[in-house]
Amino acid sequence: MIESACLFGTYASQHSANRLLRATLEAAGYTVVECHAPLWERTRDKLPRFFGPLSLAQRSLDYVRALPRLLAKWRAVGREARLLVVGFNGQLDLWVARRLARGRIPVLFVPLVPVTETLVDDRQVYAAGSLGARFAQWLDRTTLGGADLVIADTEAHRAYMCETFGVEPSKTRTLYLGAESFFHATPPLRDGVARSVLFYGQYVSLHGASTIVDAARRLNGT
Repeated sequence: MIESACLFGTYASQHSANRLLRATLEAAGYTVVECHAPLWERTRDKLPRFFGPLSLAQRSLDYVRALPRLLAKWRAVGREARLLVVGFNGQLDLWVARRLARGRIPVLFVPLVPVTETLVDDRQVYAAGSLGARFAQWLDRTTLGGADLVIADTEAHRAYMCETFGVEPSKTRTLYLGAESFFHATPPLRDGVARSVLFYGQYVSLHGASTIVDAARRLNGT
């Protein structure tokens, strides 16, 4: 019998991490149903002002407004699922998912990156030790700790979640994110042939654009 998994929440449905998550669940033999209410994809580029107090207050109100639609979809297609899955951008969804699961079915959380890593360590929207940073840490501790199983995309991320937020190692696994498209290597380049570098990502520290530029400069001998 093929079991169903419910991909649940206000996640950015077109983000590659969530598309890959769905593909992985299907490859594992699950029939995937989506209980989704659009929210986070409404703002494509989340600049620092997106995380300001007024903006976050508006996002909170938007989330409350989205909840009835989310719960209606759960009642319609999700409640028979044998696995409840919360993906990237799903920190707020995790709390709702726990209440819906009621210990009856496991809750799987695949966050990709913790909020603290994004807003404090990477983008430095909030200074370490600030009220915003402490709230982000609390959010990560409660959501990561509230899942039955947390999936990290690398071993380093898994260790970071356990050490920083107190997640039980036994409740974590590593599943490398993978890719949706693959590029085939070209033949070795001869001296004097121009080199091109493809960067696919956003200009945030985590995506390493400056490191790529530095590597390209070194390869070019400058």
